[in-house]
Amino acid sequence: MKSLTSVVLLVLLTSQVFGNTQKSKEVAITQSNAAELKVAVEVYRSAYSTYPPLIKSELLEALKGKKDDVNPKGLPFWSPKKEKKILWWTVNHGVVNANGELIDGWGRPFYWNVSDDEQTLRLTSKGKDGILDAGKADGDDLYFTIVEPLKRRSIQTQ
Repeated sequence: MKSLTSVVLLVLLTSQVFGNTQKSKEVAITQSNAAELKVAVEVYRSAYSTYPPLIKSELLEALKGKKDDVNPKGLPFWSPKKEKKILWWTVNHGVVNANGELIDGWGRPFYWNVSDDEQTLRLTSKGKDGILDAGKADGDDLYFTIVEPLKRRSIQTQ
């Protein structure tokens, strides 16, 4: 009986440890995906002395190297890898889904929030529960500021 209790206790502790590891993995993927976008935006800013447009479709296209008015040199600032799935199983966590949308560690698209003056871009991951918690104290959402103005977001050269 004593050994049965020990086995049950060991199983419970092991499942708790692996459960926490899984949560950390998805949060880490979410943080990495948001950081990858932020770095690409900053490299674009370094190349052109201004930020790219913050509207989702325009921003993602400009960073991928599409040559147009937004990226006149056609420089690739970002080459996101796509998530790969076999049936329902994710075999390779990517930065974007099959539709080209930036995704979090749970495979869901980020919620994009561009300020009215188009100077600030914030991304929100809906977290494990997939529900936008809108800043609730007990929510599990993850928030990332990708672009925030530094004195009107312009770079002064002398």
